[in-house]
Amino acid sequence: MRRGFTLIELMVVAGIMAFLGTAAVGGYNAYQRGMANRGATGAASSLFKAAKERASVDRSPTMVVCYNRLIREASGDDVNAIVVGEAIAVRRAGRITYVSGQSLVDEFADVIGSYDVVEKSRIQNRGGMRLWKFDDRKMTKADYTVVADAVKPLVDDVRYETYEGWSFGEDNAVGHDASVDLATAAPKGQSKVVTRSGRMKSLVYAFHDLGSGTIGASGWKVGNGYGFEFARVQLPHNFIFGQSVPSRVDAIENIAVLYFDPERGNDETLDVYFCQPDASGRPKPQASRAGQATSKGNATI
Repeated sequence: MRRGFTLIELMVVAGIMAFLGTAAVGGYNAYQRGMANRGATGAASSLFKAAKERASVDRSPTMVVCYNRLIREASGDDVNAIVVGEAIAVRRAGRITYVSGQSLVDEFADVIGSYDVVEKSRIQNRGGMRLWKFDDRKMTKADYTVVADAVKPLVDDVRYETYEGWSFGEDNAVGHDASVDLATAAPKGQSKVVTRSGRMKSLVYAFHDLGSGTIGASGWKVGNGYGFEFARVQLPHNFIFGQSVPSRVDAIENIAVLYFDPERGNDETLDVYFCQPDASGRPKPQASRAGQATSKGNATI
C-alpha cells in the first residue's frame, strides 16, 4: 500500500525550496551588482589607460577631466533623478603665441592642414569645439573655451627689432627693409648693413573664440598650452566619480583632473561610486565605493 507525504514533510520541503530560491535571487542580485560595478570602473580605466599610452607614444602630455552631471531631476510622480559620471581625454597640441580679441593663434601649428579656412565674416556661424588649457603641470583644475570648428585668416602687424651688423662679400644682398650705410667707411669687401626697425605683414590663421565655455572660462594669454579631446566615456546611470552630486540639471562639477606626463610614466586612480535614490528621489552615493578606476587598465572592485 502506497504511503503519502505528511503535512509536516510537505512544509519542510516547501521551506527548503523557499530558502534555496531566496539564496539564488540574492546571489544573482550580487552577481548583477558586481558586473555593473566592474563595467563602470572598467570603462573609466580603459580611458585612463588610453590617455597614458597616448602620452607615451606622442611624447606629449595628456589629461583626463572627470566630472559628474545631473541629467534628470526627481519629480513629484515618483520619477527618480539620474546622475552620470563623465570623463574626457585631452591631448596637448601646442601653445598660444598670439592673442587678439577673439583670435587665438599658434603660429607654429599647421592648422590649415587640419581645419577648414573660413572668412572672418562667416566664422561666427560655424559649429563649436572645445579648446582645453594646459597651464599647470599639476593640472589641479580644468578650463576650456569653445572655438569655431574652422580657422580664419588673420592679417596682423608683427614687429621686429633693429639689428646692425656687417655684410660680407661683393654680393651682399640687402635684406627686407634694410639699407646700406655708405656714410661710414667699411672694411674692404664689406658693407655696413642697418636693418631698420619697422613693421611687416604676416598672414596667420587663428582659432575664433565663441565665448561659450562652461568650465573655468578664464581668458587666454600668450604661452598658454592648449589641446583637443580625443576620447570620452560616460559611466552607466547613477555611477559617478567621487561622491559629489550636482544640484541642478547639466551643472558640471569638476571632480578631478588626471595628468599623464610622458617623462614620468605616472599612473592615476579615481574612485567610482554607485548612487541610490533617497526618500526625495535624489541620487545618494553609497557608503562603500563601487570600485577604483586606474590607468593600469585593470579595474578594482
